Amino acid sequence: MSEQAPLKKDTVDVVNTYENTQQDVIRITEDKLVLKLRNFLERLQKCYEWHLPASYLVGIALTLTTADFKDALKVPKEVWNSFFLFLTVLCVFSLAKALVYRKKKPTIEELVNDIKNSIKPDAGS
Repeated sequence: MSEQAPLKKDTVDVVNTYENTQQDVIRITEDKLVLKLRNFLERLQKCYEWHLPASYLVGIALTLTTADFKDALKVPKEVWNSFFLFLTVLCVFSLAKALVYRKKKPTIEELVNDIKNSIKPDAGS
């Protein structure tokens, strides 16, 4: 075999060493963690529930602006018009509620704090 040349080692003079290794340890049982995660996911999913009322509102608004209601199924045209107006109001309220929930989007930090607050601190630490 051929001989390898010795590696040149560069050295650096260390003046100061700082350590920032303090950690918090969270111990939690599986059932409590699953409950906290499910709650977090439910709150997170509520932030995206605005799509359905918004799409319904667009469809109903288009119907109201373009349709010429007629008597059908033994129901007068005025009732059909009122029914669609009621649906419009219902969708507006539903959309407003969903947009309020959207502003309250949960964060990972809130989840960790929720888990921490549900546990009593260990007396030994």
